[in-house]
Amino acid sequence: MTLKRLLVVEDEALVATDLSLRLQALGYEVVGIADNAIDAWALCEAHGPELVLMDIHIKGDRDGIETAHTIRRRWDIPVVYLTAYSDDATVGRATESDPFGYVLKPFDERMVQITIEIAFHKYQTQNAIKQREQWIRSVIDTLSDWVVVTNQSGIIEFLNEGAQSELGASVGEGIQSVIRLVDREGHPIMMNPIELVAKSGIPQMMEWVCLERRDAPPVTVSISAAPLRDHLEQQCGVVTSFNNISRRKEVERSLWLAQQSVTDQVNHSVKRYQRQVLRYQTQLDRHKHTIKELNKVKRRYAKLTQDSGAHDGGDDE
Repeated sequence: MTLKRLLVVEDEALVATDLSLRLQALGYEVVGIADNAIDAWALCEAHGPELVLMDIHIKGDRDGIETAHTIRRRWDIPVVYLTAYSDDATVGRATESDPFGYVLKPFDERMVQITIEIAFHKYQTQNAIKQREQWIRSVIDTLSDWVVVTNQSGIIEFLNEGAQSELGASVGEGIQSVIRLVDREGHPIMMNPIELVAKSGIPQMMEWVCLERRDAPPVTVSISAAPLRDHLEQQCGVVTSFNNISRRKEVERSLWLAQQSVTDQVNHSVKRYQRQVLRYQTQLDRHKHTIKELNKVKRRYAKLTQDSGAHDGGDDE
């Protein structure tokens, strides 16, 4: 089983040595002891401890709180304060460095161990949440839609990369100052889907809306807005997706124009064929009439020939 690796930052040598021995007895590995910020940073760089036990008042120009700030920012190592100072000012400054525990001297081994284990658990939980958030962020950033999350007052709290670049928006701005929605006739949409969802909690959809942006040309979009709820199922904001359908609109118009062109060509060809058929029908009718007249002449000729033969036969007798 791998031991959890700790760094002790304490300016009193006897206290630091005693604490180090106690920690090793509890089953931890102490990678080093430092009494100032420079040495603490060097040990973090060299050994990469999993947790730092930090006294607030240490040697040098930087105290433990400043040292912890740098450790959290540069190496993302959790810090637990072990100090004799518990005044409001010190605790307030220490809190700003996002500590994972705060133990007052004199301390007992059990309290230190419990605080360390809670700190490890808290750190692992935070990392899991960060990884999950990063995973979700990566997925949302790959979407072609522009995704914007606003609170109940319409202030932007999150937006994906597409929304940032295409809407020119940023966290903390009011959505109404970033976009303006206009209907097909060019009239402003007074009650937009985001406001409707914030007021009613009912998902809204709107198609073929002209979206006027602050620093870019207007585009045609479809909008889908839905309520955002917290862990208590209380509505805390609105998630809005803008789908840029300007290109689709252009493609549909091109297809419509192509279809109209094909339809016009077909209609022209049909009319031309109809005229040809009519002309052929007229010629056929004329031929039929000619044949009919010829048949009449043929019958008359046959009758005349028959009558002439009958007369000739009578003379012979």
